[in-house]
Amino acid sequence: MTFRLSSGFVLTTALLSGIASGQQEPAGEGRPITPAGSLVMDSGTHLAAVGAMPMTMLRSPDKLGRGGKGRYLLVANSGYGVQFSQDTNRAQQSIAVIDLNATPEPRVTQNVYFPTPQSANVGLAFAPAASAEGSFAMYVSGGFENKVWIFRFDPKAAAPVQPAAPGPGTKVTAPFFLISNPREVSPKDYNRG
Repeated sequence: MTFRLSSGFVLTTALLSGIASGQQEPAGEGRPITPAGSLVMDSGTHLAAVGAMPMTMLRSPDKLGRGGKGRYLLVANSGYGVQFSQDTNRAQQSIAVIDLNATPEPRVTQNVYFPTPQSANVGLAFAPAASAEGSFAMYVSGGFENKVWIFRFDPKAAAPVQPAAPGPGTKVTAPFFLISNPREVSPKDYNRG
């Protein structure tokens, strides 16, 4: 019995000391990674960034980040969303733009909010090549409305995703294309008519 308690204590102590000091992993780019992770701060609010149910994370296609990789990490938050005020709006899904070059730690530098019924579901992709001015087409699935949003992503701009929709009273004005079958008719009760 004493041996089990002693070996359990030693194992637990070893694990906790490793967790407390953090692990240096290639994914952390030299920064400590802990099992619980760490909070990403929002540059606009100076508070911890808020996003509901992150579904997709995609690094930007530019070469302006550490090691010649993309400078930004884009996160599609596709859950219930963030509700700014119960009186004025329903929850809004979002795309968070995280600047990986920010110091001392990466920070959210832009949020693009999708007020209901607009949505950002799971899918996020970039065009394979930049335009002549250096921006990329960025595609976001808008599942609830059966559309794909088309944004411009400029890695050198202060707000890389355009057109912006910083919430809470804004709407996404990006162009889009609808996804439906020819001659498909939706039920009258779909999407509240």
